[in-house]
Amino acid sequence: MIDAPDPLARASGIILIGHPNAVVTPFTAEGFSVLKSDNGFIELNLEGYNYPIRILHTAYANEIRLKQYLGEDKEVQLNKALADNWQKLAETYCDEKGVNILTAHLYMNKIGSPLIDEPDGEKPIKIGNADLIYSESIPAQIQYTALGHIHGFKNIGSPEKPVVYASSPLCYSFAEAGQTKYVSIVNAVPGANVTFERIALLQENP
Repeated sequence: MIDAPDPLARASGIILIGHPNAVVTPFTAEGFSVLKSDNGFIELNLEGYNYPIRILHTAYANEIRLKQYLGEDKEVQLNKALADNWQKLAETYCDEKGVNILTAHLYMNKIGSPLIDEPDGEKPIKIGNADLIYSESIPAQIQYTALGHIHGFKNIGSPEKPVVYASSPLCYSFAEAGQTKYVSIVNAVPGANVTFERIALLQENP
């Protein structure tokens, strides 16, 4: 369903990726180009910038489907499967000559941290700890990680290597009534720590 409107989205400069191992055919749109792509990876060139943006991407899928997409044996722990796959992509494509980002719709947390409550408006990902992905699986080359699934803002990384749930753009359940929603504006250049600004989205009263 995510892939279905992709041709229309691209006309507006939006890339929709519905499968964890998707390969995006290189194309040019207003303001940017997709230079290269691999399973779970795209490299972009933004107009006016002389360095590329590398994005490791993992779309939503349950544990069984993720392992099928990654070509891993079903007995292999999902953390290891994802970590190995991300590390392979990072070692192949992510050096200090470009900006390196990871985007994923996963239930991710830091080892030893309290579990984050999953939102009412989402299909649950975590069953016990089976689908809990640890942020320690993120390759060292990655400068910023953008996460989906948790609807409230939270940085589970560090100031130097942010791992951010920016939040959902809207309230999707009664439990989120009155919750402030945010977008993150990320400032990144090759070979340096990123900074980001959290911008609150104003909620209109009915």
